[in-house]
Amino acid sequence: MTTIRTTTIIETKNLKLIACNSDILKAAIEGNEIIAQKLGVTIPDNWTEFGIGALQYSLERLTESEDEKDWWTYFPIHKQDNKLIGSGGYKGKPTADGTVELGYEIAPVYRNRGLATEMTNGLVEKCF
Repeated sequence: MTTIRTTTIIETKNLKLIACNSDILKAAIEGNEIIAQKLGVTIPDNWTEFGIGALQYSLERLTESEDEKDWWTYFPIHKQDNKLIGSGGYKGKPTADGTVELGYEIAPVYRNRGLATEMTNGLVEKCF
């Protein structure tokens, strides 16, 4: 059962990109079993190479300002496998000139399938 409080979800062909609110980030920091239960998905051991530090950084930014909601970490869930396959998102809100920086990672077994491109396209579309 999924226990996600209201959060943004971007749908693409193969992915659901779940915007991480404070509760989701805290669950991910606590460990794979906790985030699996929170999202109702399977979590592979090697889903992130960025590590807990990146999640903690995003949590700190969200804690500082509610205006940052939806402008940090997203978790890509592979729809067919119902599996968390990485992380990605924005490095904060757009600058005054409209620039937004993106970053992402895809678990090794899901690479070279176009999923990073698909995730990035979904994030770019959300910006507009």
